Formats: sequence, C-alpha cells, structure tokens
Amino acid sequence: MELVGVGKASHINYSSAWTNNNDAPVCADPSPFSTWNEWGASQRDLFVVDMNGDVAQHINITGGLPNNLEETILSLVTPTIDPCELGTIYVSEGHNAGDPEDYIEIYNSGDSECSMQGFKLDDSVEFDDLTFGDVTIDAGGYWLCYEDAEGCFGSGLGGNGDEIWLSDPNGNTAMVTLMPSLDSEGVSLSQSFDADGTGCYTQPTPGQANGECITFGDTDPCELGTVYVSEAHNAGDPEDYIEIYNSGDTECSLLGFKLDDSNEFDDLYFGDVTLAPGAYWLCYEDADGCFSSGLGAGGDEVWLSDPDGNSAMVTLLPSVESGGVSLSQSFDADGTGCYTQPTPGLGNSECVTLSTDNFELLPSTIKLYQNYPNPFNPSTNITYELNSDAYVDIKVYDMHGSFVKNLVSKNETAGYHNINWDGTNNKGQRVSAGIYVYRLRSDDVSHTKKMILLYTLMVAK
Repeated sequence: MELVGVGKASHINYSSAWTNNNDAPVCADPSPFSTWNEWGASQRDLFVVDMNGDVAQHINITGGLPNNLEETILSLVTPTIDPCELGTIYVSEGHNAGDPEDYIEIYNSGDSECSMQGFKLDDSVEFDDLTFGDVTIDAGGYWLCYEDAEGCFGSGLGGNGDEIWLSDPNGNTAMVTLMPSLDSEGVSLSQSFDADGTGCYTQPTPGQANGECITFGDTDPCELGTVYVSEAHNAGDPEDYIEIYNSGDTECSLLGFKLDDSNEFDDLYFGDVTLAPGAYWLCYEDADGCFSSGLGAGGDEVWLSDPDGNSAMVTLLPSVESGGVSLSQSFDADGTGCYTQPTPGLGNSECVTLSTDNFELLPSTIKLYQNYPNPFNPSTNITYELNSDAYVDIKVYDMHGSFVKNLVSKNETAGYHNINWDGTNNKGQRVSAGIYVYRLRSDDVSHTKKMILLYTLMVAK
C-alpha cells in the first residue's frame, strides 16, 4: 500500500507542511490531470492507492489532514483476518512411522483465509507441544508440518497408533485416532480424515487433497459380538495369552480394533489382521504384534474395541491350578466365563466347578484335551481329566499304528492331570517329524487325538 497526495502542481511544494502539521506519513505525487479526473479529484484531495493502482481510500483535506489518518492507513495496509473455526479447519492427514517422516496436515475447508493464532496441537489433551502464532491458512489450503521442524510439533506420533488433538483459543477440541503404521508395496501409508474424524489408510499426500482409502484384501471389517474374547490365561504355564474367536460365517478384518487390560486402549492396535470363519486370533504376552500389558493373576479385565469406539469387556477371575495345570478362562459371546483347561487357539473346553469344601476342581467326565502347543518342537503338553480314581493308560502311535511311546500306565486320582511328551520313543531316541496319535484308555472309555511334530532346521554358519 502506498499513500499518494493528489493536487495541482502548485501545491506539491506544500506536501512537507502537510506532513509536519498533521504528524502523518504523506507524500505528494504530480499525477497527470487525466488520472485525477478518473479518480474524481478536486483540489487538496488525498488518495490511498494499493500496489495495483486502485484507490483504497479517498479523503478531502481542504480542512486539514484528519488526526486518525495514520490509523486509517494502517487498517488498510493490515486488514483483519478472521480466526479459524474448529470443524471448518481440521486434521486431514497424519503419518506416524517410516518414510516420509512423521507429519500432520491441517486443512481449511472454508471459503476464506483464516488465522490459526492461539490454536494448539498435541498428541494428548495436555496441549503442551505446539501453540500457533501468526499462522494463516488460505481457503482450500493446508498447514503441513513435519516432526521437530521449526514451528512444528515435537511430541512425535507412535507407530502403534496415537492421537492428534487440535484445540481452538476458546478451549474447544477435536481429536483423531491414528491406527498402527502399515506398509503397502514398500510405501509407509498415512492416514487421512474427514471433518468428522473418520479416517482410513491412504497413500501419503502431504499438503494435498487426501488420496483414496486403501482396503486390504477387500475383507469386510469384523463386527464386535461376532468376534469376541473367547479365552484368556493370566498366570502359570502356559504364559499369559488372549484368544479372539470369529463366530461368523465369513472372513473379516480386525484392522483398527484395539485390545487392552483397561478402557484406555493404549496397548495394542490391530493392523492388517484377518480372521477366517470359525478361526482364532491367539497371542501371548510380549510376543511380536501381541499385547504387552499383562494380565494380573489376582484377576483382571480384557477390553476389546472396534474402530468406531464400541467396546466389550470380560472379567478374569483369580488364577487357579489343578494337578499342576494352570487353568484358563473361557467366555461366550455375551462375556459369560468359567474356568477351563487351557485350549489356546482351539474351541473352549467344558466348564469346571469348584468344590465348596476343599476348593478342588472336580471334573464331571473323563476327557482328553488337544495337546499344546500343536504343532510342536521339541515337546508338547497333554492334559486329561478324570471324574473318579481310575487306572489310566496313555500311549503314542505313528500313523501306521505302530507303538512309539508309553506316557502313562498307572492308577490316577480324580482331577486334572498333565503329561509332557518330548518327541522320543520308548528307547529315548528322537522320532522323525510327522503326524502322531495319542490315545487315553480308562475303564471303558477311550479317547484319541492327533498331534504334529515339526522338523528342526539346522543351519551351518
């Protein structure tokens, strides 16, 4: 913006007097009369002209320059920009791992420029990371910043999922939830969001319009209730584990589901995990891609949440043992649970009841359970239950029916029992990998199950 005093040539010499007497920044310009006429000028007219040559302000100064001239000029030079409105601006994309580096993108979906002055950004509601200064976003424009860059956020975004919080100067807030980082064809995916916070995986488009949502194998998302926590173990051997069952008749995706021992859901975010119909997701504490919070032996909770924030919870009872076997707890779709023999990755076993007099677990039948782990190498556990004192015989055979190993041949008391097979025959020799059969006989009852012994790969270095 420039200030031009327009008048006849004879008045140009008085420009300095105008300035001195009115304490305002004034200069004179002997513009041609054609320009004055175009502007509708008369003697002693003052014009404020922008850089395009257009008149922004026209003042007649016959009676002297106005005392507020400087204020008037500055208001024209520095026009007021309306503050941004939360919802019209929103977090439109975020990236939380890989290459490119972590970034956050904010989009102005409005039809005018707006100011971010006083807005705050963080990965928590504490908002101690970034407070915006004199930052404006054009209509349809983006604010884009990478972690630790100047004037950007510094808290980072967790690769296992995180939150991005945006707050306006009045304390109104909006939040989006990042899912775990994923790669697709060697590209670390970002996550894009609509104004209502709905997000999905996309190809990174920092500072540009969001890309199309990426689906994985065209698998429909799982439905909470159709998938549910079906078994959990919280002490002893085997280690703590959680089992999720797909009771539906179609394959589904757990992408965006969350798992934790509390409703804070900061433990495990599911990535591209699918469950076949009738299949189980099984994970042990601290295993790769599994939960890490642990499950308290005195009882705990297991929370499962879908991408829309709907959640279900089951309550674990204190851990107990029977016959040296640490029992697990199985659950129906409605969350009803009971003590059972561990069957990780398999259908739930029958519920057992507690004796009121001695707190012993009393089975109601003679039963042989599936070995675990299965397949196995080098050894596996075989669990069985007796409803009364009885003679028990358990033997291992190969698939040709040839005898391999005698595991049990003795009188056993009623209760739960466990035996380990180390993959050797009756002579103590390692047997070859393959499918084997183990058979329990007791009284008039006989039960048989299959198990798989894997090869051990030896690699010379």
